[in-house]
Amino acid sequence: MKPLSSQPEPAGPAVARRKLPAWLPLALTPLLLAVLAAVALQRQHGVLAASLLATLLVLLLAVVLRQLVLLPRRRLATQQRREQVTFDAAPDGIVRVDQNGIIRMVNPAMLKLSGYQRDQLLGQNVSMLLPQALRARHTVSMAGYFAQPRTRAMGEAALELLCSDGSLRPVEISLGHWQEGTQRHAIAYIHDLSERHAFERSLQHRATHDDLTSLPNRRLFKALLQQAALRSGRQATRLSLLFLDLDHFKTINDNFGHAVGDTVLIEAGNRIQSVLRSGDVLARLGGDEFAVLLGELGSPDDAMRVAGKLLEVLKVPYTLRHQQIYSGASIGIAFLPDDAGNVDTLLRYADMAMYQAKQNGRGHFACYSHELNARAHEDMLIHSRLKEALAQNRLQLHYQPQVDVQSGLLIGAEALLRWHDEQLGQVSPERFVAVAEATGLILPLSDWVLEQVCQQICRWQQAGTPLRVAVNFSAHQFNQPHLAQQVAAVLQRSGAPAALLDIEITETVVMARPDQARNQIAALVALGCSVALDDFGTGYSSLTRLKDLPVSKLKIDRSFVQGLPGDSNDCTIAQAIIGLARSFNLKMVAEGVENAAQLAYLREQGCELYQGWWYARAMPAEALSELLQAPQTVQA
Repeated sequence: MKPLSSQPEPAGPAVARRKLPAWLPLALTPLLLAVLAAVALQRQHGVLAASLLATLLVLLLAVVLRQLVLLPRRRLATQQRREQVTFDAAPDGIVRVDQNGIIRMVNPAMLKLSGYQRDQLLGQNVSMLLPQALRARHTVSMAGYFAQPRTRAMGEAALELLCSDGSLRPVEISLGHWQEGTQRHAIAYIHDLSERHAFERSLQHRATHDDLTSLPNRRLFKALLQQAALRSGRQATRLSLLFLDLDHFKTINDNFGHAVGDTVLIEAGNRIQSVLRSGDVLARLGGDEFAVLLGELGSPDDAMRVAGKLLEVLKVPYTLRHQQIYSGASIGIAFLPDDAGNVDTLLRYADMAMYQAKQNGRGHFACYSHELNARAHEDMLIHSRLKEALAQNRLQLHYQPQVDVQSGLLIGAEALLRWHDEQLGQVSPERFVAVAEATGLILPLSDWVLEQVCQQICRWQQAGTPLRVAVNFSAHQFNQPHLAQQVAAVLQRSGAPAALLDIEITETVVMARPDQARNQIAALVALGCSVALDDFGTGYSSLTRLKDLPVSKLKIDRSFVQGLPGDSNDCTIAQAIIGLARSFNLKMVAEGVENAAQLAYLREQGCELYQGWWYARAMPAEALSELLQAPQTVQA
């Protein structure tokens, strides 16, 4: 076998300085002893001994000559074994071919790389390892290479290797060459690029796709949207863009952990995909936001129908860890070219519409309108100013007195948040609370209200005028995982007794997650607080659900009080709710009482408490303190 390297071995030291071969002393020692013995015999016995001496010298010369002939062969065999070990152990594939392209040698790595057996390759033309399209060109290239051979470093040439199963494997090669008499040889070192290419594809995929859901990310989605917009312009078709934001996702993360949140995101993506057509594009833009590109729809109504289907599949609770997890979604819709003339504007308008859907009560979709643009700018300003007001303690609490219907005595109050901004003026609670919910500011806002209420309860108690105060809990606040512990901590910091804190939760919030709500209410009642079901009659409470809730009060919504006593429908509803409260041994609070006739009707029906302008408007704590300190007269 020809050595793989064409470079000669470096010359050793001068011959005179070389060490004697290890075999020479061993071979000469017995012969030398025999010669000495023969010399001794010759002295004693004459010619016979001389003949023996000559024979021994001939034998000695034969041994030396034989070793001198075998030594180069042994060295060559040792070198060949060393090179064969290197050849077999090489991690890259190695192929030796002659000048006709016939494979003469392959190493084990090449067999593993190609999937062939050794006898399937030896004696075959190396072109069998190339795709059909490259074989003719390779024949010409090989002839040129042998005409003017040169060494090629790894990486200079890359191609695809045709494996035994017909698959193509990306490889790069380096080439070496030597000449043996009139025969020329080339040796190719073949490095597998499959892992590198897979890694590069992985990097490219990660750059354009979401790691969690494997959906296109914002970068890729925007590029696809741009391409679709160009096609739409050429073909005069409409594009529909849907922005989806999962409702209550932060609460899910807080309650159940990020692992569950990730599972919800994956399942939400699967549900959305199940509604879409094969040509539609779904992307995760980040967080709990998804985007859908609908192409070639006939009218905006078609996009709205798709949005309705998406809301239906996303409102179904997720069953994870043996628990029902509720989320839902809010969807904003914008159209190209109806609403926007370019991709960036289309994205912004769909986002605006999505926030409008959230402000409409979540679980809805909204389409972009030009009015939304102005409202979106106003919302941004409200959010900025509200955040600043909260940080600088510039918000106010007013208190709406709650009065005993029979005696007319002031026995409690409901805390109501008010905000007057230097730039915006008086902002309605409905307006800024909706912005706070849409922007995630509702939790710090709710925490601030609870702290202030508990501190005021403590001040009134210390002044000798203890008063029960009701505070409204938002859905975000009520659904926090450790709500009771948080309330207990606020009560402890402020020194307010739990018995003077009433917590109001809307019927809609309770019915959204009845089992979780029951546990939350029970934990609050265990602290010593009382819980009221607010806006009763506007939701979908069943008698069974109501019976299981440990609440102490029902608050009849003002919409059912306004028509009393003249509106027969309002009278029927009010009578039913008051009778229901009495049957469950719950106190009844009527909201929005504005005249004597309403109060008289409620007194006649047995309603215990009321609040409204007929007694007093909501007022600052200082004004209510004065009212508490004034003598109260029992009404006849």
